[in-house]
Amino acid sequence: MLKRKDRTIELYLVAGAWMRLLKHVYGRTLVELDKVFPAEKESVLFNIDRKIGKISSDVENHMFEDYPKLSNDYLSVFYGDVHVNRRDNDVDKKIHIIIEELLRDIIEKNKGVYSENEREQ
Repeated sequence: MLKRKDRTIELYLVAGAWMRLLKHVYGRTLVELDKVFPAEKESVLFNIDRKIGKISSDVENHMFEDYPKLSNDYLSVFYGDVHVNRRDNDVDKKIHIIIEELLRDIIEKNKGVYSENEREQ
């Protein structure tokens, strides 16, 4: 973990964007796993979901300890979806811009990873 002086709001915003992406992907994963995963083992999947929520809460608390004068607009850093329920504040708008940048970066870094033949299969 970085020292307090190195933990900027911008780093928290990027971490929040990654957390939202993780929650979004995990939510979609749960929907698909529900189709193929035994019902009696579902609690394992939801325990992971609860742990992700706990991490969001803990990191948010840490952010407000580092920056106690932040406005309530920063309550949305680690919560919300990647494409719906956008809150009407500048912090949430920044998070969505960061998410778009992260997704573009993921796509760019993975271009050419598979040959044309592998993609067609």
